[in-house]
Amino acid sequence: MRREVATVQPLLRHVLLIGETQHLRGRRYGNVLLVASRHRLPVAGLERVLASDPVATRVVDPARTRALAAGASAIT
Repeated sequence: MRREVATVQPLLRHVLLIGETQHLRGRRYGNVLLVASRHRLPVAGLERVLASDPVATRVVDPARTRALAAGASAIT
């Protein structure tokens, strides 16, 4: 996940992750959605939508996503 963010980040400035809490913490394997755009992403709106989801899903905001990928090498 870190390397995927590091690969996309130079191309699309605004990057965030969406996933189940357990997947984001690395406690379970599963899919995490990487969302990237040239334009600012509607983090608050995404959080509101996900709050009504029956599965514990959360948004990792762009600043935390960048921090997560710090030091990771891009996939070439």
